[in-house]
Amino acid sequence: MFFGCTQIGLFAVIVLTAGRSVVQRLCAALLVTCAFVLAWYTPGIPLARGLLAFVATCGLFVAVNIAFSPERRISIRDRLLQAITLSGSMRAAPVPATLSARAIGRIVIDLTLSGLALLVLLHTRHLVGAIDSIERLSAGVLLVYAVVQLFFDFVSFCFLAASLPLDSLHRTPIGARSLAEFWSQRWNRVVSAWLHAFVYLPLARRRCARLGLFCAFLVSGMLHGWVILVALGSTGACAILLFFVVQGAFVLAEHSLHIHAWPVPVARGWTLAVLLACSPLIIDPYLRIFDL
Repeated sequence: MFFGCTQIGLFAVIVLTAGRSVVQRLCAALLVTCAFVLAWYTPGIPLARGLLAFVATCGLFVAVNIAFSPERRISIRDRLLQAITLSGSMRAAPVPATLSARAIGRIVIDLTLSGLALLVLLHTRHLVGAIDSIERLSAGVLLVYAVVQLFFDFVSFCFLAASLPLDSLHRTPIGARSLAEFWSQRWNRVVSAWLHAFVYLPLARRRCARLGLFCAFLVSGMLHGWVILVALGSTGACAILLFFVVQGAFVLAEHSLHIHAWPVPVARGWTLAVLLACSPLIIDPYLRIFDL
């Protein structure tokens, strides 16, 4: 409890104090470092340690985003919104508060799919056959997809209810026609926008676009791997890192394959096949964190 409250306190201070001045950037860097060190040395079960590492990573995202924000003065309200969306461009103009039946329906569907996948995983937890492994992998993929979708649908619902609608943070990832489209336009656009702004663009502006693209995947793998490293150790972290490195390599290959000229069903089949083939690298560590 003490470590969790301390980590949340560090995150709150980062959100409220980060800024563009040299002093503010140095203070934010110190606080983020403290958050990472705290997560590393916190005792406890893998899930608790992983959550603290995740909060530290969120602190890094927010600190960098605010430190390089074009706005010289950021209100407390905008800082809190930054902590959720990271990118101000994802926030649409205010509209009257409303509770959308469609938004509620999406949340219900997400909860149903998550529950079904969780039941399968709990039922097959101690089974070791080949068919059971495939069943568990399928349920794990569905669980991760549905839980992430649930999170973004819930955030969008809360913003809508508060007259603060968001541009879509998650755009039906299963409909992607390429890996590049999946990662840059459809899956977790909050993180992809951050990586685009602070990893890809600085290198692309120096005529190293392909290097910038690969580095974006490498940084993403390192940040995801950090959470797994704290929770489970180096084996799981290396698997996560390898997953993102392989994804980056395939995205670069798509430029040579001219995938956008392929028929839509073939392109979607390619995208789904590559993601599923690589999925054990990322699904297994996450299931182990939750003891599934």
